[in-house]
Amino acid sequence: FISKSTSSRVDPFVSASIISIFGLIMILPFSIWEFQTYAVTSITFTEVIIIIYFGLIITFLGYVLWFKGTSLIP
Repeated sequence: FISKSTSSRVDPFVSASIISIFGLIMILPFSIWEFQTYAVTSITFTEVIIIIYFGLIITFLGYVLWFKGTSLIP
């Protein structure tokens, strides 16, 4: 309902950015807590690429396409 009512006024990129920023804010305290006991040096380059792929392509692009689609449907 909310995405449809604002889809004609807000760019899909902006909507996806706002959703992603709220997600970051909500998960940040748990990430900081987990970071204290996790060995960051054990992360491989492949795992970093996978994390970036999931964040940018699957999550962010998915939201952009979702909001773009809701703006096109009457």
